[in-house]
Amino acid sequence: AIVDATPRGRVGEAEEVARVIAFLASPAASYVSGTHVEVDGAFSRRGLGTPPTPGRSAPDPAAPR
Repeated sequence: AIVDATPRGRVGEAEEVARVIAFLASPAASYVSGTHVEVDGAFSRRGLGTPPTPGRSAPDPAAPR
């Protein structure tokens, strides 16, 4: 499953994506240009079907944040 392949070990929340959008639309991001921002819990760094790196485990999704 995608959740198992995501290093963060969970699906992102809409609020997490909204925070990135709010930042990019704010004056604080006035010098940001010509790039894209992936809000995917590092999924794209690993890719689908790639096993987790030995010694690195995803956080327990049931653990309190």
